[in-house]
Amino acid sequence: WYIVSSFCIAFGTFVLWTGVFYYLAKPSVRVYFERGVWIISGIAIVDYMFFGKDLGLLTSHLQLENELSYTIKDMGLNAVVVLFTALVLYCFCKKGGRAVAEILGIGVIAFSVMTGINIVEINRSVNSVDRTYAEKDKPGFTLSRTGKNVIVLMLDRGMGEYIPYIFQEKPELEEKFSGFTYYSNMLSLGVKTNFSTPSLFGGYEYTPIELNRRDRELLVDKHDEALKVMPVLFERNGYKVTVMDPPVAGYQWPSDLSIYDGYSGIKSYNTWGIFVDPCVAEQGVRSNKRNFFCYGIFKVAPICFQELIYDKGGYNQAELEINYLTGQRREGPYTATGMRGTFVDNYNVLAALPDITEPVEEECNTFLMMANEATHESTLLQEPDYVPQMRVDNTEYAEEYADRFTIDGRKLKMEGEQLSHYHVNMAAMLKLGEWFDYMRENGVYDNTRIIIVSDHGVNLYHRDDLVLEDGFDIEYNYALLMVKDFGSSELKTSEDFMTCADVPALAVEGVIEDPINPFTGKEIGYGDKGINPQYVIASDVYDIFVNNGNQFLPGNWYTVQDDMRKPENWKLVAEDTVLPEKN
Repeated sequence: WYIVSSFCIAFGTFVLWTGVFYYLAKPSVRVYFERGVWIISGIAIVDYMFFGKDLGLLTSHLQLENELSYTIKDMGLNAVVVLFTALVLYCFCKKGGRAVAEILGIGVIAFSVMTGINIVEINRSVNSVDRTYAEKDKPGFTLSRTGKNVIVLMLDRGMGEYIPYIFQEKPELEEKFSGFTYYSNMLSLGVKTNFSTPSLFGGYEYTPIELNRRDRELLVDKHDEALKVMPVLFERNGYKVTVMDPPVAGYQWPSDLSIYDGYSGIKSYNTWGIFVDPCVAEQGVRSNKRNFFCYGIFKVAPICFQELIYDKGGYNQAELEINYLTGQRREGPYTATGMRGTFVDNYNVLAALPDITEPVEEECNTFLMMANEATHESTLLQEPDYVPQMRVDNTEYAEEYADRFTIDGRKLKMEGEQLSHYHVNMAAMLKLGEWFDYMRENGVYDNTRIIIVSDHGVNLYHRDDLVLEDGFDIEYNYALLMVKDFGSSELKTSEDFMTCADVPALAVEGVIEDPINPFTGKEIGYGDKGINPQYVIASDVYDIFVNNGNQFLPGNWYTVQDDMRKPENWKLVAEDTVLPEKN
């Protein structure tokens, strides 16, 4: 229906209304209409095919993950190409005669056939997603009051660096997070989810370098295997297992939950978009029926106009229709209008955790593995409660608490995207604190091991002393790790050197005897980080539909040992290569 709606708007705009003006015009003016159609069609094809190609991920609300911006150089090059294309097409139409109409006709037929093929493929993919949601009950999981519960929660792009500042601003979180140990020296082995997630869920056998060494297997198969290591291991040891939102399972989005088929003791759910008010969801459908057409115009326009058309994801929708589905528009350092839909969808899952958690008296052990992207979707929230609002104004609060980003002389730069990332990390911690209170009230906190971890950080350049000589920002790999063990009650900080690949060992320690990877037969442990440097891959080719062969595409490799926060402990050992050393 999005396609039908877009087609109707386009047909009305370009055929009906343009046709009306064409036939009302004098014959001498019609010539300009005809030449205009020919030239604009050519420019549209050139813009679509050769410019604005690397804009990052696009959400289902047609909002780009990254802020849209072009350099003067990009716009200048595009302008030159557009003018050259227009000149060539103008000269051709003056001499081409009937050939112009024939070429346009062939073009319409060719694009129509391509559209039909794409519609069939997309519809098949969407139908499989619909079946995945339709076949599942409402998401939920149990926690035993008498047995042992283990929870591994991945917060995508959670910033480990922020934790001291978050707890300084909200000291009430110390009680809510009692029993947790914050690991302040935590390293991610990849800068993006596709690189780092396998080691987080599978351990040291699934680090980027080890995955590339297994060069006879597809990355997607190795990725899915890693996502199954802990659920299958806990299931085989008698645990009730629930998996929620395993990151890009099957290299699909939403995740392909069929990777858990055949394991009767594992329940799996995709929760993203489930906890949405039906009225808001319907409003989103209405917005998309309009915005798909606008997105098409955006993609074929010269890039000097694209920011204006995109309108920060709002596509110039009337003020009356601004909602969390139209994106957030920053109006100043501390003010904004609208909300980022992808953040709200993930935030709603965290807010719903008490509702979908069922404490039971049953004598059983449980394991929950889940991921959430609230910390990934940078958004300006309303302080001091850090909640999404249609209109945000934090000017007064920012002035009153201007010193909140300084601890022991270490000050974080907080502007623009930096501040937005801090906001979503704070919001996630506040919601988790509420969940932990619910667990205490229902007698399932003390007997639960909770691991909060992120797959990577992001290069926000908060501190100059975290930037390497080559310009690489260590914050990209400054991941989050907080662990609460059974019966622990004191909030502590540890300086131990940890990596994402330690998570499986932390999860199984003391609860599964002789933990063996069910797919490789090797023991799950803490690796050799105390002896040997750890390899980190730095690459921006994170698109799973591009970087999906048997090995990750060439990137830069660093080794890191001991304190990951010290630039002198980082060494660039290889550039633009698949492996930093011989296999």
